[in-house]
Amino acid sequence: MIAQKMGGKGKMPNHSSLVEGDDRLRARLAAWQRAVDEARGYRGGDDGEIWNVGEAREAEKAAKLEAKKLKELARAEKDTKIAFTISELYRRIMRVEKLSEMIEGSGMDLKKTLENSGLANLLSLNKKPTM
Repeated sequence: MIAQKMGGKGKMPNHSSLVEGDDRLRARLAAWQRAVDEARGYRGGDDGEIWNVGEAREAEKAAKLEAKKLKELARAEKDTKIAFTISELYRRIMRVEKLSEMIEGSGMDLKKTLENSGLANLLSLNKKPTM
């Protein structure tokens, strides 16, 4: 009796019970494989595996960083263009003011000069707007 419990000499299982056990094992393995395939399908196939997901996440992070750098470069370029435009406008205003000071300092009457040259009609300085 003790020998049978210990797995020693005893009754040997018959061949039909071994086949049934083998079939049950194959059925369990097939069910497990279906579950694995289904889970892999939910994750996106081979691309959804953890070692591929990590690479994809790193690629996405790199793409986001690159897009952010490009955006910052574009913003910096735009700011430099605006700064150039502002400084150019300032220089032009200063030049006009300097010229107007030169004209005022020369004692020349601008309105009289325009009337004498006939440019007043072109510029319509003398005309009052009619409504």
